[in-house]
Amino acid sequence: MSKDKCICTFSQRMTGDGCRYCNPQEYIDVLHERIEEDEKGKPSGTEAQVCEDIARRQQFGLHKYGTTVAQNPLELRQWLKHAYEEALDQAIYLRRAMAEIDAITGHDELADMVRAGKGAQA
Repeated sequence: MSKDKCICTFSQRMTGDGCRYCNPQEYIDVLHERIEEDEKGKPSGTEAQVCEDIARRQQFGLHKYGTTVAQNPLELRQWLKHAYEEALDQAIYLRRAMAEIDAITGHDELADMVRAGKGAQA
């Protein structure tokens, strides 16, 4: 790399805060430190999986709709309607999963209500 490409001020060069042209090794060291710092803040475990899921959903949406959510010109009311419909779908999926667990474990919701003293209200 050539020092003649440097656009740092004299003081930046003298203090070692220069660019990749005037202080190449120092520049590389600083980059490594920044990368290490960035790695510390990255999510791991479940959080990392959620981030990966979001990235996959974005790619799916781009292929399916040809646009990102940020670029989509829907009105606020339409966004809220989409979110509401998604919430309804989620409720259906949760209820279905609960029914499957109940069938496997022999869980009896009515018996639970009676034990809790709510049988007369049911």
